[in-house]
Amino acid sequence: FVKGRIIVIIFLCIYGSIAGYGVSCLRAIIMIVCSIGANITGRTYDNLSALSLAGIITLLYNPTALFGVDYQLSYGSVIAINLTGRIIKRTDISSKYLRMFINSFGISVGIAIFTLPVILANYYDVPLYSSFLNLLVIPVMPMLFVSAVISGCSGALADYIGQCIAGQ
Repeated sequence: FVKGRIIVIIFLCIYGSIAGYGVSCLRAIIMIVCSIGANITGRTYDNLSALSLAGIITLLYNPTALFGVDYQLSYGSVIAINLTGRIIKRTDISSKYLRMFINSFGISVGIAIFTLPVILANYYDVPLYSSFLNLLVIPVMPMLFVSAVISGCSGALADYIGQCIAGQ
């Protein structure tokens, strides 16, 4: 149990190293390590506490990251997910599918609204279609992920097979 979790943490650190420990990558790794640590020690995981710890560690590592768009969008998005999720949980909807739709769309709109000032200040443009596009793309992501893993694994075994599966 614990050994498996430690192996996951090691692979996360290797992945972070390969990815260059960007702000969002470092945030995600720290938050996952906090979740694993809480699981190992039998404590409850608090998303906002993990986010705060990740923010502190990121700023200790690179204080100028606070002024970067990547920091502001990454942390702003996670805050928006938490706040919007808490609001949506309070709604009383009996239909499973309607609840899933409201959850997906609500969180997507929450992220768009919460990150809007950062996007406007840095890009001077607002993508109005993003929340609606997320409704189409997010349900398909598990299938795309599985096909990417299959393609990557088969490509590691035989380059030609991987290219065929990937459609190249």
